[in-house]
This record gives sequence, structure tokens and C-alpha cells, in this order.
Amino acid sequence: MADDLDTVGDLSFDPTDFVLRIPGEHFFCERIDLPETLEDQHLEAHLEAEMQRLSPFPTENLHWGFHASLPHRKVLLFGALSSKLRQLGWENLEIFRRVFPSFVSLLSEEFGNRYSRPTICFLLHEGSLTAAAFDSETPIPSIVYSQTLTDQELEDGNIEVTRGKLLSLFDLETHEIDSRILRTGQTIKEKDCFIFEHLDEDIEESVETVKIDATELWNDDVRGIVFKQNERKRRKLDRFRWSTLLAAAAAICLFALLEVGLTFLSNKVEFVQKEDLRGQDKVTEVVNLRNVLNKLEQNDRGGIDPFGSLAFVARGRYKEDPKDSGKQIRVVWFTYVKFPNRNELVIKGKGENVESINNYFSELRKTNKVTIHRESKKSDRDNKMIFTLNLTLKEENSQPVARLDSPTPK
Repeated sequence: MADDLDTVGDLSFDPTDFVLRIPGEHFFCERIDLPETLEDQHLEAHLEAEMQRLSPFPTENLHWGFHASLPHRKVLLFGALSSKLRQLGWENLEIFRRVFPSFVSLLSEEFGNRYSRPTICFLLHEGSLTAAAFDSETPIPSIVYSQTLTDQELEDGNIEVTRGKLLSLFDLETHEIDSRILRTGQTIKEKDCFIFEHLDEDIEESVETVKIDATELWNDDVRGIVFKQNERKRRKLDRFRWSTLLAAAAAICLFALLEVGLTFLSNKVEFVQKEDLRGQDKVTEVVNLRNVLNKLEQNDRGGIDPFGSLAFVARGRYKEDPKDSGKQIRVVWFTYVKFPNRNELVIKGKGENVESINNYFSELRKTNKVTIHRESKKSDRDNKMIFTLNLTLKEENSQPVARLDSPTPK
């Protein structure tokens, strides 16, 4: 089986991480010219009709694909008989990341444009040798032929017999011959492209790498058009879900950091209050300072503080320790927090009992800073009560604030 690792260093065999390259001798190839008036949205339908015209078999019996160069208005069509591939062991092509003919790396635009004169080049993939003829500075080859190496060549490590057979199929008077015999190397998937490695003929040394856009390569994939369309939608949805998960994780981290910051600020205010219990003016000054800090935070966020109300979400989560009157103990825990959008908040958690959860809900309502839309609670196997709370945080418009070093109004 002709398969290449999709990422460097992969050791486990997971077909979804592999690019399958089917030997080129199983494909017939034909280069065609595109009509100047053909629009991009009609390209696939036009090429399917062309493949039906050129192939001796119906397209539903083929695994076929194409590689197009729209600036040059040229396309290489290639197809293989599905039943033949199944006989050779390639039965379930849908499990692989991508499925290409072995000569796909020759179709890179940067590869074909290198030849300033008509040239024949060779690419060896395992036991299959491909010869491709390029016109001058044209990325789509005019002719592509492939043959399997003989048993003797495979044993001797010599490919001259097969190379000579392939050259006999070309007009050597009009083409130069590239003296190199390139070998296929690894196929590496990057964010928006595939990188194909070409190795030296004799040693495991990379001679060059060529790059093809990942979206463009869906055309080279020889699986069905419907399958490829569905697969592209599925992968796009997977990427969207992953982005959503990252956004939710970031929101949870933000909430956790905010809670830590509010706890620190509360402790600091409490310390100042205990140290300065000499008069109501001092207490008022501390409260005003805290309001100034909150307003500054609102101003930094553009005048609206949608997350400032989170401080009130934590109310009712503690009660006074009966063993120590100066100590607070937690009676409600958060296990899940999510922001469906800017102001909505979904909280899931546990409480010691129904009373603690009811007290927590009651404290939230007293703040007048949130609107509770839905609440639920039930017992779990740990004899604790679990709850779910859907609410909306009320925004506050910020007002101009004084600098911290300005006198605090009394």
C-alpha cells in the first residue's frame, strides 16, 4: 500500500492521518484546454462531462480527479477503474486523509514553471516510475505516463529498462530530458497546504520540497465529488467546534481570574476597613475608592462593564463558620461556567443542601444586577445538590471618573 505519513514523527497507524498515493500506472491521463468563457462555478460539471467523453468507462465506475491551472486555462484529468483498485487491495479509500495518484507532487505550479524549454522529468514512487512532459513554463504536464518496475530492476536497484520504455513514448526531438530521477518522500500537512518532499535518486536526502494549496488539492483527490463535498463540510464543522471550545475555555479562565481578582480586592478592602474603623468617613472613603476602581475598569473596556456584575454571582456562596465567627466557609461550588454570548451566563454547580442553593439564588436576586431566566436543582449520588442556572448580566454605562491621585469626594 502506498501511504505517506501526514505529519513528521507519527508512529501509530491511524489511516485518517495518512495520505494514500496510488501508483500512477493505474491511471490514464489527459490534458485538456478550458474554454475562455467557462466560469469557475461550472468547472467541475464541465470536467465531469469531459471525463465521461474521454473515458471508456462511465464516471461512476472511476476514481478520478483533476488539477487545473486557470491562468493557463489547462487541466490534467486522471482516472482509474474502481474495480481494478479494489482488486489491488484499495477497498476503503474513505478512511484516509487524502487519496492522490503517485505523481501529484509534479502538478505543483512551482515545479512545472521551472522549465524554460519543453522537458521530460521522472518521479519514482516505490515500484512505480512516472515520466511527465512539460511545455515551457507551463505547470500542467502535456503528457503523463507511468509503468511498474520489473522484478529484476527492483532486485538490482536499476530503473534504466523502464526509463527507456517510457522515453520511447515521447517525441525526444522536441523535448529535453531532466537528468535527475526524483523519488517521493514524506507528505507533510500544514495549516493551509500540503508539502511534498522529493528525495535524491540514491540516498535518503531531500532534494527539494513543493507546496500545493490544501483547498486546491481536493480536486486531485480521486474519491467521489459528493464524498469530497461532504468531507469538506465535516472538517469545517469540526474546526468550528474546536474554535468554540477554545472560546469557552477562554471565557472560563477569564471568569476564574476575575473571581480571584475580586476576592483579592475584597480582602484588601476588608483589611482597610478593619484598620481604619475610626469613623464613618474612612469607611465611605474606602467604598468610594472601590467604586472608582470599578469605573476605571469599565472605562478600559469601552464604557460598558458586562462582566463587572460577575462579582454578584459569587454572593451567597459562603456562610459563617459556626466554630469560628470570623471565618467564612463555602457551601456552593461552581463546576461549569459558559458565556453563550456577551451578557448571558450559564452556571452549573453543587451545594451542601437545598437550603444553601436556595439562599444562593435569593442572594443573586437581591443584587438587582442579574436576571434569572431558568433554574433547576436535584440531588446526586454524593448526597449533594446539583443545580443549573441561566441568567443575564445587566450592563452599566460608565461615567467619567477622576484619576486615582485626585481627592476622593466625601
